[in-house]
Amino acid sequence: MPQRSLWRSRNDEGSDRCLTEFPAPAVRAIASAGFSKGLTASFARRLTASELVVLALLLGVIGCGGKDRADEDVLAAKNRPQVTLPAIPAADFLEQVISRYRSENAYQDRGYVRMVVTRDGKGSEETAPMSVHLQGAKLDLAAYDARLWSDGSQTFGWIADPNTSLHDQQVVVGGSLHDATSNVRRPSLDRLLRDPILTAKMKAGLGGPPPQLEWLLEADPMANLFRGKQAERIEYVGIRMLRDVPCVVVLAEVDGEQYRFWIDRRRSIMKLVELPTSVAETSVTVGGYQFESLELVLEGATFAPDAASFPSSPKQDFPQRPTYLRALLPLPPRPPHRLLGSKLATFRVRDISDQVDVTQRGVDRSFTLFVMTDPSSASDVTDDMQLISFASLQLANLNDALRARVRPVVVAGQERARQLRQIGIDQSEWFIVSAPTVLSEFQQYPAVVLINARGEVLFVAEQQMAGQLTTLPGAISDALSGVDLPAEMRRQWETDRKAYEAKVKELRVVP
Repeated sequence: MPQRSLWRSRNDEGSDRCLTEFPAPAVRAIASAGFSKGLTASFARRLTASELVVLALLLGVIGCGGKDRADEDVLAAKNRPQVTLPAIPAADFLEQVISRYRSENAYQDRGYVRMVVTRDGKGSEETAPMSVHLQGAKLDLAAYDARLWSDGSQTFGWIADPNTSLHDQQVVVGGSLHDATSNVRRPSLDRLLRDPILTAKMKAGLGGPPPQLEWLLEADPMANLFRGKQAERIEYVGIRMLRDVPCVVVLAEVDGEQYRFWIDRRRSIMKLVELPTSVAETSVTVGGYQFESLELVLEGATFAPDAASFPSSPKQDFPQRPTYLRALLPLPPRPPHRLLGSKLATFRVRDISDQVDVTQRGVDRSFTLFVMTDPSSASDVTDDMQLISFASLQLANLNDALRARVRPVVVAGQERARQLRQIGIDQSEWFIVSAPTVLSEFQQYPAVVLINARGEVLFVAEQQMAGQLTTLPGAISDALSGVDLPAEMRRQWETDRKAYEAKVKELRVVP
């Protein structure tokens, strides 16, 4: 994926940045002629203004713009207000802008975090909410899955994760976020971050709460601007256009990495922050993906929001049947899989090398670990390779004696099985079976299933498998020690569920 294409994606704050950063009307003439996709930023920077004019004239001669259009562009350029860089040093200007947030009584944006990742040359974009609405002592916040709303006297916090039924519909209830020792009616960041589970969700991506929230509420917002580190240099990049808004772009270098702050020149407010990918709390490479860019997009940022626009009640993904608590609780484990302890339906197939039989009782060892890929998946084979590698890593955590008693088998469709064999999966101790109709009892893919030599299901992992698979070595060890795994898993789940329900009853409150 071309590096600049990440500015031409959905919700793009800077789709014409590579054009508008050059004030010459010729650039716009070229763009109007339909050549904007071919004029990359790196190419434009190699051309002088006069050369761009020549290009525009040439395009006009062959019917791609014309004199009238060029005259209109020249007139528009003359009438456009001239914007210059601040006279003060870049570091002072940045501090001045950040300090303004602390002095303002109101603020609102429709912010979000945008991350661009690539794998095998293919790019994709991920976005997550990162919005703040402050109105005096009132606050409405969305940061990743975390949500928080306060009307100045009462506060509600919840987790908008549909995969956990909005964290089991839990809502933490608190009082005012205002610090009684302060003379300013304004939320306190310490009070806001009081609940550890909500705070962890809020900090999940950038290693801290929303930056704009820190600028608004921290006593010294500059102290944590770079997560406690000092910038080696802060300098102006220049004036750049962002959706027709002239912005001062300030570059800060910290530990060899760069931050870029896009600041509305006329209103002294942040519009966009380009962050180093190391700021994300996730590793730089996850699941074969490489982080290419990380941005905080502050769409619609203003210090003068309409007071009537503040929601009179929490509305962002709020649970329909909330359980109000003094503190959010960790969720209990998922119920054990319905097939635990049951026997697989009878089947017999040959592996892809046509050397061994694979049946509902496994192959040649005490236990068989089936890794089932999605037979209808059109995704890249890398997805399956990641799952196989992670399962292999868990098996490697067993000692040699235990490891030798488990046979891993991949179950895949014909084409995927062929791809996996070309990669060499079956050159190790893995077998590959091209028979997606076996193990038809399991309806969700991918899945990992452990059986014993009697064909009894001892362990199942489906969806969000990373956490579940980390328990696989312990499960195998217990099974080899004679533990009835299905019965033990059900007993443990019942114990955990009862403890959870008792804690919910203890912390329940009436708002």
